[in-house]
Amino acid sequence: MAPELFDRNGNGGPAVWVDGRIVGTWVQRPDGEIATLLLAPVTARARTQVRDAAQRLREFLGDARFSTRFPAPAQPRLLA
Repeated sequence: MAPELFDRNGNGGPAVWVDGRIVGTWVQRPDGEIATLLLAPVTARARTQVRDAAQRLREFLGDARFSTRFPAPAQPRLLA
């Protein structure tokens, strides 16, 4: 999982946390959607919670758009 989250300099990209552990990454797409990628197994309940949290973040950000200084290496997959 680390190669998907950390660049070769050790900078970590945005992370999805479940029960105190990193289980994936996320990105804001140009249309504002928050896309997530789970890289570790989680329960169905946790998947639902991640999806709901992504939707809340989308609503919170509204029309604001941003990019991260140190994107996760998996980011291109999420932007496709």
